[in-house]
Amino acid sequence: MTDVKKYVWVIPIIAGILAIISLLTPVASLNYMGMLSANLWMWDLYIYNFSGVLGPSGTGFVTESMVMIPSLIATSLIAIGGVGCLVTGAILKNNDELRKGIIPSALMGLLLIVGELVWLILVPTNFPMTDYFGIVPPGGTLTFWNMSFMGISLNLHTVSFGLIGGFLAAIIAFGGAGATNYYSKERDVKVPKKKESISPTKEPIASETPELKFCPECGAELEDTDIKFCGKCGFDLKPPELAPL
Repeated sequence: MTDVKKYVWVIPIIAGILAIISLLTPVASLNYMGMLSANLWMWDLYIYNFSGVLGPSGTGFVTESMVMIPSLIATSLIAIGGVGCLVTGAILKNNDELRKGIIPSALMGLLLIVGELVWLILVPTNFPMTDYFGIVPPGGTLTFWNMSFMGISLNLHTVSFGLIGGFLAAIIAFGGAGATNYYSKERDVKVPKKKESISPTKEPIASETPELKFCPECGAELEDTDIKFCGKCGFDLKPPELAPL
């Protein structure tokens, strides 16, 4: 677990890199029957190419306010979220307190997901498709994603990495917040208590020497057991001293 904990900072870094890449790649691509191909970036850059003599090819920005405003908002949110993920990863790399990265990672993930949803909901709805395809015949429908006429439906724009990468970056940022929260928790490690060693107490050992009533040398009766010498022969009645242990 310790080894994994050291590399949690990589997760927001990956999210930040994906977010930046998503801004540099098209969010949607168009290929209409081989006659028209186009790529659209998050920040309204639109590159189109008409084949043959159908029309010019070129590069431009979508200037309609209903497209430009949500595009710029989405781009700003994703840019802030991507840079914020990179900064969060750098902070976590140089800081042992992982808890400091939980809220920033989650907040950056929220910015990324909101930016993606703003673009996905508002831009395709208001994109001026008739500027590229002209007036739709009666009974036909024309949207950012497909066109239908006389029962025939054709796919137009398809999602590209610019949109997919932003959602992936948001998911990874949220995952980084979860991983940071998991590895930052202080776990109580139960350490077995060392039993205190009980030092043996030195208790006085009762003397096993029996009281002498007779002198072991001459056999004379001892009137007082506390005397140190026999009164008849002078024999030393003191017990021998024990050598220290």
